[in-house]
Amino acid sequence: MDLSTLRYLLQLNQERFIDSDTISKMQSKLLEKVIESARTTSYYGKILQDIPKNDFALEDFPVIGKDDVRRDQSRFIKKGYSKKDLIEVKTSGSTGQPTKFYLDKPAYSYREALRFFLTLEAGRSPFDVFTWFRSHGFPPVPKFYSNLGLYNCLVLYMTTDEKKNLEHARKYKSTIFGGYPSSLQALAHANNQLKDPIKLKYAFSGAELLSSAARKFITDSFSCPVFNAYACWEFGPIAFECLEEHNLHLNSGACHLEVLDKNGKPKKSGTGDIVISGLQNTAMPLLRYRLGDRGILGGTCSCGRSHQVIKSLEGRSDDWIVLPSGRVRPAFSMNVGIQKEVISGTWSHQLVQEKPDLFVFRYVPIRNGISYDSKSELQHIIQTACLGEQVSVEFEEVDSIPPGGGGKIQRIISKVKPPNQF
Repeated sequence: MDLSTLRYLLQLNQERFIDSDTISKMQSKLLEKVIESARTTSYYGKILQDIPKNDFALEDFPVIGKDDVRRDQSRFIKKGYSKKDLIEVKTSGSTGQPTKFYLDKPAYSYREALRFFLTLEAGRSPFDVFTWFRSHGFPPVPKFYSNLGLYNCLVLYMTTDEKKNLEHARKYKSTIFGGYPSSLQALAHANNQLKDPIKLKYAFSGAELLSSAARKFITDSFSCPVFNAYACWEFGPIAFECLEEHNLHLNSGACHLEVLDKNGKPKKSGTGDIVISGLQNTAMPLLRYRLGDRGILGGTCSCGRSHQVIKSLEGRSDDWIVLPSGRVRPAFSMNVGIQKEVISGTWSHQLVQEKPDLFVFRYVPIRNGISYDSKSELQHIIQTACLGEQVSVEFEEVDSIPPGGGGKIQRIISKVKPPNQF
């Protein structure tokens, strides 16, 4: 852990119970800094050229999304920076292609500190082994932890058989699991079949919606509470759940959240579209960025934190894949969107499980579309995720793929109904 990350970690600890007025002033100051950086970008510079300094309102900015960024990331990068100077992150490819974003070093350090801070808030101790279950790559464990043998992490992948992952976790004496609710639920199902089920200190979920049924299933299996977070690749952790009341508190120093009506105007009550303005990344400022989720903002919480809460959240909840044997796997176990070479010939794509033994890969082509070798590689990826069970993969070229709720294209759809516990 470098000194800047440690400094941010101490800052986050001090901000845990600051009052609402201080939070508002902090956000205004951070937002002013981000908007001044935005003035030097190609995209926002045109919007702000006739607006005097400090004479702005967020409502003056258009709502943007992944497609706006994907067309040309350079339009959003502050003058004086180049992509090679920044730290690249990219989304999981839920809309068909991963979208790249770039962070400056302070923003990256803040995000790392915030991610670590949330695990401490949930009760992580220096001797707990935290196992992340990922669909693709994850930043390496800082040497600082490894050298001292403290705050150790283990990274496992959802493409692997759940029972084998549990064996690895037991071998390394893991006390905390982290991952998508669907992957944790699949692990819980496998755990229930063990003669000696694993018991955890807690489970940490994020990226998908955590239903009350999934929370109970994971809790009952691993004999532990579930700590939930609302996060995305673009901004990192957006909100975290307090253990006292299970409310999602906004990470006020990381981002500013708005709930908009159908006309793009902020709502004071009721459900609306969630848009985020990042408060830390001045190298690639993103203002009023639509995530594709919907929610309701609430007030404060009785736990003592003054950070505003998200009262209700409606976001992505992926389907389950049901194999020919009846075995169930999380959809992210076959996330083909991360395979750059395979999907480079597509603008968007969608994998549909029509029957237990049949998958159809629908895609909107770019240029010559998907090559023969890429199709073979994609078939291999899907068959591997099906753990050797016999399945067929067909390809279908289409003109467009309609988005689902919230404007997002659901990357994987299964028409096969899973057992009730899923």
